[in-house]
Amino acid sequence: MSHPNAVFALLSDQAGMILLIRRRGSLLWSLPGGELRGPCQIDEMLTTYCQRQVGVSPEFACRFTEFTLGGKRIAFGVDQVPKARAAARGRVEAVQWVLPTTLPAQIDPSVRMAVALVQQQAQQQQQAQAQAQLHAQAITHPSM
Repeated sequence: MSHPNAVFALLSDQAGMILLIRRRGSLLWSLPGGELRGPCQIDEMLTTYCQRQVGVSPEFACRFTEFTLGGKRIAFGVDQVPKARAAARGRVEAVQWVLPTTLPAQIDPSVRMAVALVQQQAQQQQQAQAQAQLHAQAITHPSM
């Protein structure tokens, strides 16, 4: 598998709001992160991006999800961070917390893709849990 071209963080708070950033000189909202230049540990690089851009140090305990958009391979990690600690830094002009269902119109397409993939994964996990519960009930209470 080839190395991704860019890596981003889908950071949320306890209420499920996600953190968006707007870089200086851009009208588009995006996720913290950026391009990768050469081989590196993507979790370490993404943590560095998050520290520089919004002042938080996420812990990406899960594996990264990858997708291709516009010919670029993009990886993103998901973590929950304290909302009060995030603030615009460096080349980031503004931060905004939004619900995944209320994304702004001027947004990088990779954000929509990442949010959709996370929602799809959550639905699949819920379906798997529901099926496991039904299976467990069928075993413990077989019909006669």
